[in-house]
Amino acid sequence: MNYLKTYCNLIRKAEQRGYTKKKAKEQGLYVEGHHTFPVSIFGKNKRIVHLTAREHYIAHSLLEKICIKRYGLNHWKTLKMIKAHISMIGSNNKMERYKNSFLYEKCRIRFSKQNSGSGNPMYGKTQSNELIEYLRNRNFSKETRKKMSIKRKQRVTKQSTKNLVSKSCEKFIYRVLSPTNVEYIITNVRKFCRENNLDCSSMVKVSKEKMKNYKGWYMEKIGEVSTNHTLSYIER
Repeated sequence: MNYLKTYCNLIRKAEQRGYTKKKAKEQGLYVEGHHTFPVSIFGKNKRIVHLTAREHYIAHSLLEKICIKRYGLNHWKTLKMIKAHISMIGSNNKMERYKNSFLYEKCRIRFSKQNSGSGNPMYGKTQSNELIEYLRNRNFSKETRKKMSIKRKQRVTKQSTKNLVSKSCEKFIYRVLSPTNVEYIITNVRKFCRENNLDCSSMVKVSKEKMKNYKGWYMEKIGEVSTNHTLSYIER
């Protein structure tokens, strides 16, 4: 089966139909916005089409199959689409677990009805003019501003620590040998494994001699990266 062709036909059909949430609602239909080019892979974009709940489920199932077929099971794009598909078949306290597109669509329609009109916790409620004016013009005291500044700095510090941890995988230089005897000198193990459809944790185990090899790949640590080192990987 040509999953890409099926996906394109599904999107093209929805684009020709031209639904928006407002237009669909006027016809008593339920639709969901879907990025034709997934944000997790292509970044933010405005290529959005509105699909029925069943079509949305099928679209994510197809995207997963497309990536598996094109990139393999361990590629980062495939992993992103697997997670997206899993989120479509999850459950919470108001939605039972569903295992196919028909169950998903029925469940989403019920959920939408439960949270529309009187079912919405904010239905019929409005904020007073006094509260709106207060929120619009409120002035924080020096003490409050100081506390807000401290919390902001803590968030920045936390993010900086996170970035340092993510860069720790580039602390060492590794020599990698492929099954076809091509030699690589790398520092960014995660990037290298992602680009070559390799499991990062398995390659690290090989470098620590906990595994002899991984799918014919060998890796050994040969040094540390200096502070001004910019090496990513070199093929020999």
